[in-house]
Amino acid sequence: MSKISGKNLILFLYFCFLFFSNVYSQDNLKKGIDAVNRGDYVSALNLLKDVVKSNKDYEPNYYYGEALLSTGSLADAEKYFNIALKDDDEGVLALKGMGEIQTLNKDYANANSYFKKALKVDPQNIPVLISQAAMYSAQGKIDDAIQVLTLATTYSKEDPAVYVGLGDAWYARGTTPKLAIDYYQKAIKLKPNLAVAYYGLGRVYFKQKKYNDAIDAFNTALVKDPNFAPAYLEMGKLLYFDHDYEKAASVFKKYSQLKPGSQEGNSYFAKTLYAEGKYDEALALLTDVLKIDPKSETGNLYTAYIYAAMEQTDSLKQIENYNKSIDYFKKVPVETMEVDDLLKYANVYVSLKNFDDAVPLYQKAVKLDSTDENIYYDYGKMFFAQEKFDSALSYLLMAQNYGMKKQSCYIYAGLCDFYLKKYEDAILQFKQILSTDDKNTFAYTWIGKCYFVLGKTDEAIKSYETILTYDPQNAETLDVLKKIKKQ
Repeated sequence: MSKISGKNLILFLYFCFLFFSNVYSQDNLKKGIDAVNRGDYVSALNLLKDVVKSNKDYEPNYYYGEALLSTGSLADAEKYFNIALKDDDEGVLALKGMGEIQTLNKDYANANSYFKKALKVDPQNIPVLISQAAMYSAQGKIDDAIQVLTLATTYSKEDPAVYVGLGDAWYARGTTPKLAIDYYQKAIKLKPNLAVAYYGLGRVYFKQKKYNDAIDAFNTALVKDPNFAPAYLEMGKLLYFDHDYEKAASVFKKYSQLKPGSQEGNSYFAKTLYAEGKYDEALALLTDVLKIDPKSETGNLYTAYIYAAMEQTDSLKQIENYNKSIDYFKKVPVETMEVDDLLKYANVYVSLKNFDDAVPLYQKAVKLDSTDENIYYDYGKMFFAQEKFDSALSYLLMAQNYGMKKQSCYIYAGLCDFYLKKYEDAILQFKQILSTDDKNTFAYTWIGKCYFVLGKTDEAIKSYETILTYDPQNAETLDVLKKIKKQ
């Protein structure tokens, strides 16, 4: 047997290395594609990251871009979609991905140019039509979205994703939740394991304040697909709303694990720290968020929350904090804000006695949810701060009509009635407080004042004497009683 020369051995080993590397790469490519198709995008990132280092073909770069997009790394996703499109400039799914990125960046004209190019190649491509409709919904062009999706149903009446898209469009419109629910349920009937349809139902129920139904729907979505990141985000919001900050924080962390390219989960985790009064910890986390993504809407929004909430003993420093809060609020588009965001923003202006800038924010909040008692309560307090008692009272009464039970709402309303000389009405407001808190000395004090002004001295004395049963040494009450009894 002849010996293999050293040079030939090196060449042999080199070609063996190339062969096995190629086999390994092809294996990872197949596994990566499978991971994307089943929605396991984090695994797909790990499987495809080495493949795309040397392979500039359409397929690996498109799927890597899709994994990046789905895990929140928009800039990197755009890079790899562009590499894919260099290999095939008519790659429909890569064009769709580019359009989705531009939609998220709110560059709607550019987004539509990609969707139109994809549809020129394949006019009946359902995923592209769904993404184009989502772009129209993001712009508020709901009729255009519905028109595109209705067209999609003529191409495929049995595609559940189309009905999810229609559900999303009607959810975005906000005026006919039943239609949204009907479309999501139709999608589920066609494909019972469709997590995104249950997620859609959960969002509708959340908006309708059917919180138990919402949490059931989000839980079902996660049972169907444990890697469905958006459901974790909405579940976390729901838990936050229910003041279960510990569970909310764990859910937001899970969202961050599934969306490592996005800072949104970290921003919401910071919000839970804010809610617990851990302002320094929350601010440190949000500082890191904004270093990575200075344009993060949630990062800027919750930084604004913190500066608004941090109390300073020095009045000038307090004003400085309020102004910092406004600077961060201004970095967030008002049209993306929810009711709570708008109220916090408006209330900062009220704290600065800048009422003219607060009013449009309250009005925007009313348009978003005309039945939210908190809007009318805050609106009423703003007018109270200006001593516009008629206007304040009308909004405070609206807050009560929509379910507001806060003692402070009755207090403000009672004070408005008093200053408007509606003493009998004021007594009724303060008695509402006593119906749930019969030891409330503030309420008894003002009831006594009302009775005294009405000339009902015995009733006034009785109200003040009730205070002394709870606080026998109350100097102010003792002094008032002494003066009344002398008359």
